[in-house]
Amino acid sequence: MVDLSDKDSLYWRLPALACNGVPLVFASDMDKLLVGYDTNHVAVFDLLNRAIHPWTIQNFDRLPKNFLNRYNKFAGAVKLSEQKFLIYTSYTFCTLDLTAAVPDQVELV
Repeated sequence: MVDLSDKDSLYWRLPALACNGVPLVFASDMDKLLVGYDTNHVAVFDLLNRAIHPWTIQNFDRLPKNFLNRYNKFAGAVKLSEQKFLIYTSYTFCTLDLTAAVPDQVELV
């Protein structure tokens, strides 16, 4: 977050996460920011508290291998509701529910 009235003012820089890659897609609301990386990792940040969101702390390293190993990279992300985001590629999509447990494998339909 940058204060545009003061070009030297930066309120908060996103924390660096290990092995996350290059950010490709973003979606946000007033209190959360979702970032999808070129490694197919997904992170959520808590903008109000300027911290890593609890979902990311619990699940960043638990994403299914068959999801992370997919070649098709993220093309966009959209907020669906307070706790759900839609992340899509050029030919598929997935729904990220911040209240649901992360499965061991994703079902590829």
